[in-house]
Amino acid sequence: MGNCLRKDENASETRPDLRTSQIDMSWPDDFKDISPINLPDVVVENGKLTLDLSFLKLKSLPEQVCERGTIEVLNLNCNKISTFPYKFATLRNLKELHLNNNYLEFLPAQICTSVKLEVLELNRNLIETLPYCISHLCHLRKLNLAFNNIRDLPPSIRYLTQLHYLNMEGNSLQSIPEAVFSLTSMEVLVLSDNEIEHLPHSLYQLVHLKELYLDDNKLTELPEALHRFLSELDSLNVSNNAKALTLCKHHEPRTKQVSKRKLNDVDPNPAAGEPLEELEKFNRSVVAEDRSMVFSEINLNHPEEKRDIFEGGHAFFNLKSEDAKPSAAETARRKARATKANIREAIRPSPKWRILYREMKKAGFLPNVNVKLPKRQKQEKPPKIAKQGSRYTWRGWRVDSDFESAVSQPGVSLSSSFEDVMDDFGHPLSVTRLFPEVKRIGGRITLDLSWQELKFVSPTVCELVNLNSLVLDFNQIEELPLSIGNLSRCRMISLNCNKLVSLPENLRFLSNLRRLYLNGNYLRAFPDWLENFQQLTCLSVENNGMSFFPGEIFYLENLENLSLAGNKIKELPEKIKRLKRLRELFLGRNVIDTIPYSIAEMECLRVLFLDNNELNTIPYPVLSLVELQKLNLNGNSLKSVPDNITNLRNLEELNLGKNSIKCLPYWFHRLENLTVLFLNCNGITIFPEVLCKLPSLISLDFSQNEITELPDFVRSSIGEMTNLEQLELSNNQLKRLPDSFRNLVHLEVLHLEGNPLMELPVSLNELVNLRKLYIDRTIKIPEKIFQLPKLEIF
Repeated sequence: MGNCLRKDENASETRPDLRTSQIDMSWPDDFKDISPINLPDVVVENGKLTLDLSFLKLKSLPEQVCERGTIEVLNLNCNKISTFPYKFATLRNLKELHLNNNYLEFLPAQICTSVKLEVLELNRNLIETLPYCISHLCHLRKLNLAFNNIRDLPPSIRYLTQLHYLNMEGNSLQSIPEAVFSLTSMEVLVLSDNEIEHLPHSLYQLVHLKELYLDDNKLTELPEALHRFLSELDSLNVSNNAKALTLCKHHEPRTKQVSKRKLNDVDPNPAAGEPLEELEKFNRSVVAEDRSMVFSEINLNHPEEKRDIFEGGHAFFNLKSEDAKPSAAETARRKARATKANIREAIRPSPKWRILYREMKKAGFLPNVNVKLPKRQKQEKPPKIAKQGSRYTWRGWRVDSDFESAVSQPGVSLSSSFEDVMDDFGHPLSVTRLFPEVKRIGGRITLDLSWQELKFVSPTVCELVNLNSLVLDFNQIEELPLSIGNLSRCRMISLNCNKLVSLPENLRFLSNLRRLYLNGNYLRAFPDWLENFQQLTCLSVENNGMSFFPGEIFYLENLENLSLAGNKIKELPEKIKRLKRLRELFLGRNVIDTIPYSIAEMECLRVLFLDNNELNTIPYPVLSLVELQKLNLNGNSLKSVPDNITNLRNLEELNLGKNSIKCLPYWFHRLENLTVLFLNCNGITIFPEVLCKLPSLISLDFSQNEITELPDFVRSSIGEMTNLEQLELSNNQLKRLPDSFRNLVHLEVLHLEGNPLMELPVSLNELVNLRKLYIDRTIKIPEKIFQLPKLEIF
């Protein structure tokens, strides 16, 4: 495990749809972190035990999930997961794993232990390669690797003999990996949006292939040897390549009558004089060509395809809308078809009226058919009925027009104008049934309108005055209604992944807002009225392309959590010291190269993320934050660690991975509270002896370095790290393990894969707490090690 990723020059320009954080419904001012009692329940969906943990902003999988060993489907989409706990291997019954839109930089080896896995979704991560152990997933049927950074596949993927679907769209492939041609069960292969320049002849080995997508590549031709194979596919898409691609006609002896036959006019019951085999050969030989969009998902074998296909030149069959020189009979038939279509279109009711009628009926404005109205006497005047306010369905259909006066002043509850039955949350039933179900999530009354393609928010939403949380993610919203001020009890609004160019003006009425999520939009600055949010404790503006730190944030005196990751910020202003109560600051994936001295005055700061920036040294002001507990400097250009890092006496987690650090300072062991340390991908050749003196260290990641041995001296020994529970030593140059390894009595997880080890020492049988051992298959294992009661070897 632990692939070393080279830093990309354009890493700060991460696409919003790739790296967008989601919502944490349990914020620190009201709730504790997620615990076993408030994890979602396991439900049965499609006959499988399913656990849905999507959109929870998880950075790692909660270990409580690993205790539910009966789970068959696990949904972790749209989180911030980059690592997996070692207990994940306990999910032996897992059949489907969804990890779309996360932060995975490699596929953890723990996933490959779920040998019953059938569906694996890894869409939109940062994966560059797959581990060799992916061959363990022998039952895998569907593998989605779209929109990652993969350049090739390991040879071991050929063992996935049951794989039917493979999606590698939007990667960095320059050619089709050789291992793909060994997947003879493949039916659907998606290779769109890559850099493929040619097709190998071995493609014909995929004998069961039905659909092939090669659009948006760099293909210049289709090999003639593959023309027959490609023409027999159900679906072929090679549009938007370097050249307009065509297939030569496969020459088959056929009669003159068959050669001019249309594809959509083939008689399913041919005459006795026309062999069925001849017609089938003709269908397979006809190939569509369109000069602008070539083979744009055309089903070549569909007998009812509404297209006219005629023979063109001597070498091609061309797809055209009509014959260039139709006969008189053909002209008459076309006019008759056109007239019939026009009449049918004229007598058909408008679909808009159907939708309007359905929405009005759903909203309760249409009377029942069986209702008998009382007869009115002629001498009596009809009673005056006051007009009701407008009713909107949640998609924006307006039922009444007298609404402007009702919403002219924010703060006026529209539901008070109607006599209606209330639901459990105090909202009129006539309003709530227009929307998706209002639920209580994390103790908050929440309305989720995500993924609805909304271009605006209906004012009817503002009648739900008791809402605490409003989620509007993944829509096309540019503005909010004026009546949004009615939601005075709303504490959280999420507008992730919309089309916001500026902060909606009407949002200023929600002065009691606690949490505001604006990730994945197009914001460049904030308005002056942002200072109205004096109760705001969490603000997340990731992946917006901001080139500077917004100064309006400095007036939010109660802010505790601020995330500006994934932007283009180059420096921090001195005024950042005004955020006296800030506890967590996330500035990763920017282009920051300096830190102001004023940051040392932020005494409440506990978590600081500066990963994937352009820092050459650890800033001195950062070393003055004596109360800091977590510091992430991963993916910078650090070459050394200063001696005064020992000032961070309360530091518990330190990430120095993916830098150029060669050694550690002599007094590094004074970090007495340090429990987690990452030193992976640094090119270190000698294991620092000072690490053996860290008293509280529980987890150490030393993978992707170049050490040849571990210290085993009187002055320092690897055996002194007695509290160590997890040790990552993969992909180094270790040839042997010292005998003092037996002293690591609390060790539970050990990674040794990727080392030139020949044999494990017998002394490892004294590690009675060892549960997970990751090694290469070629290493010789002593028999006594197999007697460890808790051990699992991968």
